[in-house]
Amino acid sequence: MSEGLKIVLTAGLTIFGSVIVFVVSQIMQRRLIDPILEQRKVIGEIDVALAYWANIIANPIPGHAMPSDPQSLGPQGKAIDELRSLAARLRAATNAVWFNWLTDKLGLISLKPVAADIIWDVAKRLIRLSNSVFLSPGREPFDVERRNDADMKAIRA
Repeated sequence: MSEGLKIVLTAGLTIFGSVIVFVVSQIMQRRLIDPILEQRKVIGEIDVALAYWANIIANPIPGHAMPSDPQSLGPQGKAIDELRSLAARLRAATNAVWFNWLTDKLGLISLKPVAADIIWDVAKRLIRLSNSVFLSPGREPFDVERRNDADMKAIRA
């Protein structure tokens, strides 16, 4: 084998290897790292929302018929809308974490069951908080306030 052919083969293999490494790293970036960062971002937004809407969550007001547009209810409607939106976005961000799907398919130890249970519980509690901004008829304010407080603590944990 001539010296020139060795140089061309070495350069070709180096370029091919570099392309493979680049493609694999881009797949990992898009399928693993970006969804995890999005999930962390939503978790941060949930923490901000709980602090921002704490006065409304902690003081539910007597029942109100929910109109089709919660925004028309003033700050309570905005709190309802934001809490529900965050619950949905958290679920979506968790489902987008491709690594969990991959480990399930390959039969490896998966992080998804534990993480999913926690995420679904948080999403359920966020929806319950949004549902309890207004007291249902016959509900005691003290009971709802206590449950809302427990939900907020559990979400933050």
